[in-house]
Amino acid sequence: MLLPDDTRLRVRWISPPAWASFSLAAPAVHAWTKHSPVRERVRIEVRVGNHLAPAQLEASP
Repeated sequence: MLLPDDTRLRVRWISPPAWASFSLAAPAVHAWTKHSPVRERVRIEVRVGNHLAPAQLEASP
């Protein structure tokens, strides 16, 4: 993923459920980076809906 400040991030789903996709990962990571710049490997929990299990993304510079 390339951020507006030219920072490159490697993003991957950790044990992705069936609903996990790039189109869900990109906005989740982008929203997170607006508030917390990635300086080391981080894990972000993503939730979509009340009836689906959450999933984790891993992002690293």
